[in-house]
Amino acid sequence: VGANIGVLTLYFRSLIGDSGKIYSFEPDPSSFCILEKNIVQNYLENVIIENKAVSNKNKIIGFEVNKNITGGRIKENDDSMLKVDCVSLDNYFSEKSIKIDFVKIDTEGFDWMVLEGMRDIIKSNPEIKFMVEFHSRLLNESGIIPRKFLKIIEEFNFKIYDMGGLLDKFEFLEGEKLETFAKTPNSSNLLCIQNKINFKMD
Repeated sequence: VGANIGVLTLYFRSLIGDSGKIYSFEPDPSSFCILEKNIVQNYLENVIIENKAVSNKNKIIGFEVNKNITGGRIKENDDSMLKVDCVSLDNYFSEKSIKIDFVKIDTEGFDWMVLEGMRDIIKSNPEIKFMVEFHSRLLNESGIIPRKFLKIIEEFNFKIYDMGGLLDKFEFLEGEKLETFAKTPNSSNLLCIQNKINFKMD
């Protein structure tokens, strides 16, 4: 979710090979065009791409195109923005008989709305994992307190691991450590899974 030009789509495709299926969502028209070319030129038949935003409901929504190709984001209450189709994952996958194992979310501060729109998916698969961007400034700008965003994840009974902004760490967040993380302005990536795992980085 927030596939941009498809760098991670191509990486995840290399992991699953021909045996699985990837759905990539990208609302920015320019980024989507490059994403589409990447899929076609690499002959990736098991990658489905959608030129849509993802939120907590199906609707037409405002989208701010940024000069930085990775910086576009939803502007829900701004009528001057580009209008794009928006879907919730629960609605999109409701008639598809597939099991979703992993979700990567990077929507520049609106990640909490993506989670709100995939409650049924999470409930139907207790083994699901997701990786989500945590950006305190962008979360605040989207109207949600960073701690409340983490609370949404906790309500799904997920364990939260901080992977760093560059995927250069792996730290379990709980108790005081989680509270400190929530209060500290930062940008990072979180891995969220149902069961705690033992892992050490070399």
